[in-house]
Order: sequence, then structure tokens, then C-alpha cells
Amino acid sequence: LEKRVTDFGEDYQRSGNVLLDELLGGEIVAHLPGGTDMQQAMDIYASELREKGHRPYVIPGGGSNPIGALGYVACAEELLYQSSQLRLRIDHVVHATGSTGTQAGLVAGFHATHSHVPVLGISVRAPKAKQEENVWNLASRT
Repeated sequence: LEKRVTDFGEDYQRSGNVLLDELLGGEIVAHLPGGTDMQQAMDIYASELREKGHRPYVIPGGGSNPIGALGYVACAEELLYQSSQLRLRIDHVVHATGSTGTQAGLVAGFHATHSHVPVLGISVRAPKAKQEENVWNLASRT
């Protein structure tokens, strides 16, 4: 768990998704400082688990791999279905994009359905050119 927000106190650190993780039996094994290379930290921890005979499955941040992006392919299909049922036309889908899973999945889903719905991701992480490259790569693999 990366501590990106440090000025809201302990109650904040134990709320939201962290609270849900605990309620559902999840174990948080590390509180790493903001700016940590989280993929590297997960890879190191996975190696430690393998050395102990375990078989970890590492899910990248944001679930941003082809399997994770499939969730947003299903989201695109659901948006199309619901808009059809409500007789609404979708002009654009606009969202924040960071680890690219959401945008890549939506792009792949709308492309696969030949719906031509434009997807506009507003980057919260990388500069435009790099983010577009990241989205393209993941959408293509998805």
C-alpha cells in the first residue's frame, strides 16, 4: 500500500478501500512511502513468497493488464446495452486515466462492438504522448 496522502491522519489511512480490505480479510503487508515504484515492490514481495513455496499472482496497479482491462470491455458493453434500453445516444465517454486499464478496456470494448463511441481520457499521471502510447499498447494487447 502506497501512502500518497499523509496529512489527513490515521482515520483517513484506515477508511475507504483499506477498511474494505480489512473487513473482507485482506492483509496489508506494507505501507510504503509515496513515490515508491509499486510494481517493483510487488515483484520483490512475490519473489519472497516464491522462495517460501507460494505461487503469487501479481496484479499490477489499477488492474492494468489485459485481464484487468477486460472488466472495462464489459463496462463498454454494459454502457451500450443500458443506453440502448434507455434510448440514449452516447456522444463521448470522458474519464480520468492513470494506469490505463480503464481507458484501454473502454477503447477495446467500443472498438470490438463497432460502436464508434469516442473515449477521452484525462491523464492524471503521464504526459499526453506517453499516456496515449501506454493506452494503445494495453488496448492492443487486450
